Order: sequence, then structure tokens, then C-alpha cells
Amino acid sequence: MISQAQIDSNSTSDWFCANYLWPLMHDLALPHIESVQLSKFLTDLTQENQKILEAALNTANNAYFINDFHLAPSVKLLREYDSSVPISFFLHTPWAKNQQQDSIANETLRYLASGMLCADFINFQTPADLKSFVAFVAENFQVRITHGEATSISSETYSAQLLVNPVSVDATALAQLPHKPPSDLRDEDLLFVHIARSDPAKNTLGVITAVMHLLKNRSLVSRRIFLDLYIVPSRQDFLAYQELLREIQTRVADFNSGFVSDYHDPIRLHVGNDYARALGALRRFDVLLAPSWADGMNLVIKEAAVLNVRNGVIIATPKVGAMAELGTSCIIANSPQPDCLIQAINLAMKLPENQRQQMLSEINPLVKSNNLNSWAFEILQPIIELAESKSASFVRL
Repeated sequence: MISQAQIDSNSTSDWFCANYLWPLMHDLALPHIESVQLSKFLTDLTQENQKILEAALNTANNAYFINDFHLAPSVKLLREYDSSVPISFFLHTPWAKNQQQDSIANETLRYLASGMLCADFINFQTPADLKSFVAFVAENFQVRITHGEATSISSETYSAQLLVNPVSVDATALAQLPHKPPSDLRDEDLLFVHIARSDPAKNTLGVITAVMHLLKNRSLVSRRIFLDLYIVPSRQDFLAYQELLREIQTRVADFNSGFVSDYHDPIRLHVGNDYARALGALRRFDVLLAPSWADGMNLVIKEAAVLNVRNGVIIATPKVGAMAELGTSCIIANSPQPDCLIQAINLAMKLPENQRQQMLSEINPLVKSNNLNSWAFEILQPIIELAESKSASFVRL
């Protein structure tokens, strides 16, 4: 049973979102909590959503767009406040696929789903997430499910249309942003790049282990090899996330101190949110490593596809959300485990230049055509049309 001391000084809803809901949605290991604790967590989360909703309510608004899994309860609260207002909800995380046999996890997912189903439109990042959500709802709710051009779920309580609408990036704006090129690199140097929050799901330790192996066996490679890590501290209010960041820093320092070669510090760690420097790394990389254990989107991959000028190869894992669109032009490691990453890296290093160029050239136009603006249009247009059909004079979101 989780103790209050383990929850630290944070609110219970913050702890619950970071340490239970997030791992649950990503099919990661869960802490054990008791039914009485779950009841408290869900009550607190509902109250937090109520506060957010009260701050956001505006009588001039006649449609709402709500984004993020922990705001699912606010959809239901908003529907109770106004039964006719059009609502669109976007789930940027995966929908849990492997945790539903656990009674506590199942009750939590029912809580989230009961909120989401109150929206008129529910948007998912990937077809697999939509399919998993529909399967869960079919098993846990008394509803009618209709499959067609769009999937719809209806009952006396719900009337929701389900859509796949993967979020993207603004390619034009990205190209115009300032960037700082990585320092102290020769043109022939081989650069690996990993950009992530300090979150266990991002598998930064696996990246470090795999590239360490490569560096220890660099006799097979004549070029200098560097791994540039851009780590944004995440959820540092929680002990587990503090420990992960310290472990990343320790491993990098220990390896660099013992590295014997004609150059120093092959692993270069940048902690913070230096966006210009990260963009420079995306332009320069030879291999981008994004081997998350599970990831709803990973927009870094799409930024990389737009910015890279060296025919860089993208390595990801099956549970990275962007792979639903781009996976045929990336190298997919069989799992996030270091041995599988090493195999994927070896494959990337053997690819001929023309194949690297072709892979990136396939991704680039896809990201540019399905960009952030088209995503926003696909999200907003249905609720705008629904609001207009209810004789709304305008929509302000």
C-alpha cells in the first residue's frame, strides 16, 4: 500500500497522475494501491478538474476543446454543466492495452472512459489506440458501437464520434527558428542524438547503455562517435524522477571519466530546455534514438524529419506513437532493450547513403502535409460545424 510519505508533499492528484495514471496509460509497471486509496485519488482528481473547469468556463464560448488524459473528468463535468455545448477531446497518450485484468487499473480506466465518452468527438493519436479504447468500452459499458467512416459510440447517456487525428508539428515555423549547431564536431564525425524528458518511459538509460557498447567496441569504426543527450528535467517534485536524472548524470560522468581515446567526453549531456541547441542537434544528427518503452506521440521524430540535413536515420520502437504514420521509413528496434538497440544501431550504420536519403525523403513530405495546422483544423472543424448547426453565431476557443 502506498503511504502518504511516498506521495511526498504533493497533492494526491499530482502524485496519482505522475505515478499511476501515466504508467497505466503507457502499459508500464504500476505501484500497488488499495481500493480505498483509489477512491481518494479519483475524488481529488475530480475536484481538481472542477477547479480547472470553473476557471475556463465562459458564457461567450459555445464549444470546447479539451486535451490530456488527466482532464477526461472535466468533459463529464462540462457536460453536466451544459448538456448541449459541443466538446472535442484529444487523447495524446496511448490507451492502455495490457493492464485491464487488474481490478484497480480497470476501475481507473472506467473512470477516464466515462469522462471521455461525454465528448461529441474523441480524437486519438493512432488507430491502435482507438481500437483499444473501443474494445475496452465494449467490455465495460452498455453502449451501441457503430463502425463506418468513423466509429460512433452511443447510449442514453453518450453520443460520441471517434476519430484518428495524429498531432504534428508546424514545419514552416520550425525551419525559421534559430538553432545552435553542436559544438566541436568535424564533418566526418558520427553523431547520435537523443532528446527527451527525464521520464522512465523515454528509455534514456537504454540509449546510454547501447551507445556505451558501441563506443567500447569502436575499433570497428574509424570515425569519431558522439552521443548528445538533451534531457529536460521532468516531474522533479517526485523522488523517482529525481533519482532517474541523477542516474543519467552519474552514468555519463563515469563513462566519460574512464573513456580512453584520442578525444574526450564522447557522451555529452545537456540538462535543461535549450530548444535552439536541440534544434541544431536535429539538423546535424546521423542517428536519432527515440526507443521509448511507450510513447503517445514523440514529436521529436517529426521535428527531426523536417530539420535534418545529413540524411539521418531515425531509430524508434513499436510503441512510439509516431511510428503508426512514419514507421516504414524508420528503423524499428524489436524492443527498447539495449541489445535490440545495438542491433538497430548496427543496421543504421550499414545503410548506404542513397537508402538513408530515401528514408528521410519519404518522411519529410508526409510531416509537412499532415502538419500542426491541418491537425488543428481536423480537431476544431467538427465542433465548429456542430456549434453552427445549433445556431451559434461564432465559436471562440
